[in-house]
Amino acid sequence: KIGLKGVCFAWTNARAGAAQGGAAAMSAWSDISNLLLQLWPLLLGNILEWYEFSVYGYMSKVLAANFFKGSEIGLWLGYAASFVSRPLGGLIMGAVADRYGRRPVTIVALVGMVLATACQGLLPVVTPVCEGSWRGSSVGLYILIIARLFQGIFVGGEESGVGTYLAEEAPMKRKGLATSLYFATAFLAFLITSSLVALLYSWLGMEKMNCWGWRIPFIVVLPVGAIALCGRMKVPETAAFTRQQQQQRERRSSDRQVAAHACAVVLGCVAAGAFSALFYTSNVWCIGYLKAQGMPAEQASWLAMANNAFLVALTPVFGMVSDRVGVGSMAVIGFLWTTIAGVPVFALLQAYSTNWLVVLACLSLGFGIPIAILSSSSLLFCAELFPTEFRTLGIGLTHNLAMSLVGGSAPLAAQAFIRCVSVGPGLYISAFGLLSTLTLWVALRMRARGQLQMTHLRPEPYIFHMFRGEDADSKARDSKVSADQETGSNTESLDGVASDA
Repeated sequence: KIGLKGVCFAWTNARAGAAQGGAAAMSAWSDISNLLLQLWPLLLGNILEWYEFSVYGYMSKVLAANFFKGSEIGLWLGYAASFVSRPLGGLIMGAVADRYGRRPVTIVALVGMVLATACQGLLPVVTPVCEGSWRGSSVGLYILIIARLFQGIFVGGEESGVGTYLAEEAPMKRKGLATSLYFATAFLAFLITSSLVALLYSWLGMEKMNCWGWRIPFIVVLPVGAIALCGRMKVPETAAFTRQQQQQRERRSSDRQVAAHACAVVLGCVAAGAFSALFYTSNVWCIGYLKAQGMPAEQASWLAMANNAFLVALTPVFGMVSDRVGVGSMAVIGFLWTTIAGVPVFALLQAYSTNWLVVLACLSLGFGIPIAILSSSSLLFCAELFPTEFRTLGIGLTHNLAMSLVGGSAPLAAQAFIRCVSVGPGLYISAFGLLSTLTLWVALRMRARGQLQMTHLRPEPYIFHMFRGEDADSKARDSKVSADQETGSNTESLDGVASDA
C-alpha cells in the first residue's frame, strides 16, 4: 500500500509539474508574441540597421573592383569608416534622446540609415568592370566614404535609441527577453544578407552581379525602410522618459553626466568589449580564415549561415534565462566561458579547419553559446548602469565605443596575432574575456561598498547569491532604484518578480 501510495503521489506531482511547466512555456511564448506585436517597428528597423552594416562586407569583392581598383586595404578602410563614426553618433544622438525623447531619435536614425545605404547602391563606379557601367571618376569613391561615415553615425544613434526603448518599455519580468531580441534580430540580419547575396549570385551569375547586380542589396532597403518608418511613427514615447520629464529634474550637461558616471561607462565598455572581440573574431574573421586554410567558399558560407541561424534561435532563450537568474549572472557566465574557451576552441578549429563538422561544433557550441549568452544580456547590462536622464547616452558611449575600438579592429588584430602565435586569435578572445571578468569583479566589490550602482531598472533578480555583497549593497541600491522603477500597465511589482524568479 505504501509503495502504491508513493507511486500515485509521484505521478500526481509529475503531472502537476508538467502542467506548471506547460503553463510557463505558454506564458513565455505569449509574452514573446506580445513583445513582437508591440515592438515590431523597432525590431524591423534593427534588422535593417545590421543588414545595411553587413551588406558592404558581403559585397566586398565587387566593391573592391568597382571603387578601390582591387585594393583590399582601401576596401577595408572604407569598411572601417562606419566604425569610426559610430561613437560620434552614439554621443550626439544619445544626448538628444536623453533631452528630447527616445522616439524621435529612433525615427531620425532609421531614415538616415536607409538613405545612406540606398545612396551607396546608386553611385557611379570608379573602375567599371563591364561595358555600360556608370562611371564617375573618383566622385563615386568620395561619396561612398561620406555615406559610410553618415551610416555609422545613424547606426550609433539607432543602437542607443532602440536599446534604451526596449529596456524601458518591456515588462519588468521580460526585460531580458526584450533586449535579447535586439541581437537576435541582428543575427537574423546577417543571415538574411548572406542568403540574399548567395541567391543573387546564383540567379544573375558573376558577370551580371559585378556589373549591376551588386546595387540590388543596397537599393532594396528603401521599401522595407518605408514600412518600418510607418510603424515607428506610431510608437509612443517610453513611460520612463515621460515620468522623468514630468518630474522636471535639474539637467546637467553631457560632459558632467559622463564624469558623474565614469565608472559605469568604463564597466559598460569593457563588458561590451568581450562580446565585440568574440563575435567579430569568430563570426567575421574566422570565416575568411577557413577559406584561406582550404575550405571551399560555398561550404564556408553555409557554415556562416548555419551559425547565424543557431544564434537567432538561442539568443532569446538565454534572454528568458536572464529574466530568471539576472543579467549580472549571465554576464559572469558569458565572461568566464569566453575566457576558458578562447584558446582550446580556436586550437581545435585550427587543427581541423577543413572538417566542416568539427568547425561547425567550434563555431556554434564553442563560440556560439557564449556569444548568445553575452548578446542576450549585454544591452540590458549596460542599460541598468545608468539612470533615465543619462541612459541613452550611456548606452551610446559604451556599446559604440566597444564596437568601434574592439569590434572594428578585431579582424586586423586576429590576423596580426596569428602571425606571432598559432593560437593568437584564441588568446585575443580569452584576454578580453579575462579583462571583462576582472572588471566585473572589481565593480561588484564597489557595488558591495555602496560606491557603484549597477541596477537602475530592475534590482532583482540580478546576480547569483554567491556574488552578492554586504548589506551596504542592497541599501545603496534600493535607495536609488525607486526613482527609476517602472510603474503602470506594463510593469509588475518587484516582489512578484523576485518570487517568480
